[in-house]
Amino acid sequence: MSIWLKLKKIANDVKLDSQTAIETSRARLGAQGSMLLGAIGLVFLSFIVLAIIAPLGAKTGGLLSYLLSFIPFLILLGGVIIAIRGLYRTFKTQSAASKIVHKGAIAKSAIDIAISEIVGAGLLAQNESEYSNCLSGNVHGFAIVSLQTQKMGFCVIRLKEDFKSILIALPRGEIWPIKLPTDKKLSPVTAPNNSLEAWSFDNLSARDKAQNLIETLAPVINMAQMGGELPFICVQERALILGFKNADLGAISLIGNEAVRCIASI
Repeated sequence: MSIWLKLKKIANDVKLDSQTAIETSRARLGAQGSMLLGAIGLVFLSFIVLAIIAPLGAKTGGLLSYLLSFIPFLILLGGVIIAIRGLYRTFKTQSAASKIVHKGAIAKSAIDIAISEIVGAGLLAQNESEYSNCLSGNVHGFAIVSLQTQKMGFCVIRLKEDFKSILIALPRGEIWPIKLPTDKKLSPVTAPNNSLEAWSFDNLSARDKAQNLIETLAPVINMAQMGGELPFICVQERALILGFKNADLGAISLIGNEAVRCIASI
């Protein structure tokens, strides 16, 4: 990989990770975001008022100086109280809510990066990358993008760390849509479904990682088969990609959510 491609990949990683952090923060704060923002504003205001009043209090002296010193303290105390109330309400809401946090959004940057991952995996040609239906969001802290192109539908899940191996799986009898994402020698791993074929790099460590992951994804594979179509799967670096020839966006998103639930439990 050239230095330019490495720098471009690092930039994409930072861009999507930042977006994921923002979406996760918004999802966790929910309706209390405005309250916490107001509390921060009061804290800053207390310091500003203190800077203004301190010289004035020093000049006046006596009881007036004593009373003036309480003004920034009261503003600061108000900000702290509001912040505590906001955090308490946030924690209370999260305790009552489901463990799965889903934040839906159409994030153009996330979709663009997801498409580049799909093309890089050899599942889609660059000149076929126009998409129609799409959805991006955050589930369990994982950035997730589902989209449909004219050729196939995809779900791309952003892993929290580099996979440090490769997993390639496809329905038995099918061929990889464009080209395999690697030129290195591959060795088979055991898929949890006889209708699926899977490979990884030809060394013990890589095969073990791929074997563990595809076993973790067994519920996802079974769900997809119940829906009538086994997926193309490519996992490399920090992307887990599921590809479907016939599934609609709703089915793709549902299977993608199940994939996140599985990898979040690791």
